[in-house]
Order: sequence, then structure tokens, then C-alpha cells
Amino acid sequence: MQVCAGLSSRLQEYKSENAQLEELLTAERERSNSYGSRVKQLQKDLSTSKVEVSRVESHMVEALAAKNSEIDSLVNSLDTLKKQTSVSEGKLASLQVNMESIMRNLELTETRMMQALQEELGSADRRAEEERAAHNATKMAAMEREVSLEIELLRHLQPSLGCMYH
Repeated sequence: MQVCAGLSSRLQEYKSENAQLEELLTAERERSNSYGSRVKQLQKDLSTSKVEVSRVESHMVEALAAKNSEIDSLVNSLDTLKKQTSVSEGKLASLQVNMESIMRNLELTETRMMQALQEELGSADRRAEEERAAHNATKMAAMEREVSLEIELLRHLQPSLGCMYH
């Protein structure tokens, strides 16, 4: 009986150990199920995050493409403005050269006109002096002629006057 009691005691120990092991196994299964649920939730979250990352990347690619297009447009506008500026600078330089040429020609024309006017004024002064001299000569000749006519008149009148007083 002692053997039976020992075996019964051992059986009770084994049962107790088995119950403990079953509790541990149940706890591990529950924990495993909890981890499985957590893993599934994490996989679902990861999938959602991947979709969101993909969406954000797509938006970033679109935004980057739009910005690159805007940059290209601005670069083209800048190139166009640089070309227009270069053309305008060329036109300005040409206008400045033309303006300088016009100013030199204007100065030459003014100088020539002043010389021509001075020559014309000198010529007019000479003509006026010549006319004044001719006028004075004519005046002197007229005065001389008047004196000579008066003398001649007096000569002609003197014999007649002499008769009247005699």
C-alpha cells in the first residue's frame, strides 16, 4: 500500500504539475493570441502607413514636378528677359552712338552756319560801307553840282542884276 500511496501522491503531484502546466500553456496561448492580434494590428497599421506613405510620396512627386515646371518656366522667363535686356542694351548703345554722331553733326552744322552768318554779316557790313561811301560820294557830288549850279546861276543873273541897279 505504501507503494500505492507513493504512487497516488506522485500522481497528485503530476496532476498538480499538469494543471500548472496547462494553466501556463493556456496563459501562453492567450499571450500568443494577444501577440498574434497585436501583430495583425501592427501589420494592418503598417499596411495603412505604407498606403499613406505612398500617397504622400505621390503628392510629393506631383508637387516636385509642379515646382520643377515652375522653375523651368522661371528659368525660361529669365533667359527671355536676359535676351531682351541684351537686345535693349545693344539698341541703347546704338542709340548713344547715333546720338553722339547727331550731336557732332549738329555742332558742325552750327559751326558752319555761324561761319556762313559771320561771312554774310561781314559781306553785308562791307556792302553797307560801300553804299554809305557811294552815298556820301553822291552827296558830295550833288553838293558840288549844287554849288556849281549856284555859281553858274549867279553868273547868268549877275549881268541882269547889274542892269537893274544901274
